[in-house]
Amino acid sequence: GGLIYFAKNIQSKEQVIELTGIQQQYSLERIGLPLFISVDEEGGSVARVANESPISVKHFSDMASIAADNTVVKRRSFGTDAVKTAELAAEVSKHLEGQGVYSCLKHFPGHGATAGDSHKGFSYTDKTLDKLREAELIPFYEGIASGVSFVMVGHISAPNITGDDMPATLSKILVTDVLRKEMQFDGIIITDAMNMGAICSLYSSREAAKLAVSAGIDMILMPADFKAAYEGLLEAVKEGAIDEERIDESVRRIVEKKLKKSSWM
Repeated sequence: GGLIYFAKNIQSKEQVIELTGIQQQYSLERIGLPLFISVDEEGGSVARVANESPISVKHFSDMASIAADNTVVKRRSFGTDAVKTAELAAEVSKHLEGQGVYSCLKHFPGHGATAGDSHKGFSYTDKTLDKLREAELIPFYEGIASGVSFVMVGHISAPNITGDDMPATLSKILVTDVLRKEMQFDGIIITDAMNMGAICSLYSSREAAKLAVSAGIDMILMPADFKAAYEGLLEAVKEGAIDEERIDESVRRIVEKKLKKSSWM
């Protein structure tokens, strides 16, 4: 479905234009559809282009300079006021989309009161679903209402919602029952990077891919072993562990988004 660029992939403006053009042409020749080209560019401490590349791009400060902090994402967060955060996130999303860039809300169901760091290992919240509705889910509701294209699910365990320690990324309760059905999000649901410790220390790439798609995930971001994840999904469909209809649902959402932006090429 797509590629993600990091600082090491970027040498110059001209090189990025050529690289992207070649990749898109290859994708069009192979499948008749463009690639999603993504970049992890929040601003502040998470800016792959503005921070580290030789391309002259304005460097924005961390979102905390606008609001306040959070214990896990720290200065990357807009703050502790859920309503204000919802307003700011929706505004950023609206202007990105207005420039032809699909925006992504993250990290569902929210890092507001989580402990631990999913980059290294376990990250969890002990909140109930009712408590999340009062705070962490508000920015997601607002973003969905404003038409956000992607929601990224974090590797956040919520045992008082799911009944176990399974990360939200692999939880059908959180992905399908809450985000898809209750919150009525019909855009693309993507995982956080699947090579993080919270996933790869507990699951193989093959197993994690199966669980994620079974949970209702549309796209899998950066599996530790791409080939194993791919083969695992093919195997699951052939064996009947995942219905082909479940795959078709995700394909529909992905193709619709790609066709919407194909006029930009």
